[in-house]
Amino acid sequence: MRRTAVLAAALMAAGGCQHPAADPADGPDAMAWAQGRIRSVDARRGFAIVECDLLPAAGRRMRVIADGRAAGWVRITERRRGAWVAAEIEEGEPRVGDWVVGAGFAAED
Repeated sequence: MRRTAVLAAALMAAGGCQHPAADPADGPDAMAWAQGRIRSVDARRGFAIVECDLLPAAGRRMRVIADGRAAGWVRITERRRGAWVAAEIEEGEPRVGDWVVGAGFAAED
């Protein structure tokens, strides 16, 4: 019985369970759930370049966080090189340095 409980706990931890939501108002140090940061913006063409620790799947919609507040949405494209991905700006005006997080992890204002 104990072996089963330990195995179940290990599988849940390794199985990619969602991270608990952090409060974006606590700033970047509290945002352990952040997926990446915007490194370049081309507002005229409607794209941003995002540097990610873990590359999100193409087509994934992600929340932009600026100054601790929800500031828009981007959608990850198939264009990528190394840790950098292109994202189509869907809403808002992202700026260089803004955080980009998985939509399920940020407060949806």
